[in-house]
Amino acid sequence: MKSRNFGAIEAVGPMPQVTLATRNVFVYDGTAGALVGGCRQFGTTSIAEFFFCLRLFIVAPTDFQLYHGETNQYVTADDQGNLQLGTYIVCSLGFPGPCDSF
Repeated sequence: MKSRNFGAIEAVGPMPQVTLATRNVFVYDGTAGALVGGCRQFGTTSIAEFFFCLRLFIVAPTDFQLYHGETNQYVTADDQGNLQLGTYIVCSLGFPGPCDSF
């Protein structure tokens, strides 16, 4: 699997920071490259909990998955385990788009 380049995504601009807990998980829109969310992972947030929170804030025409840039793997709501730190890209299932070209 080839390496990913997230340089263009980082150029979109900074997301407002919360001074109580700086973010170590970032979520980007797969079509526009805009930063749409983030959180502070203290090690206990599960993947299922993270997807639950994202569904409250992200309106998607279909189900979605996340692409984790640091591990070059896709993450779905059915995955077990804790959320890993890093950068995630929102990818709609069934729609061709930027995540298909990763």
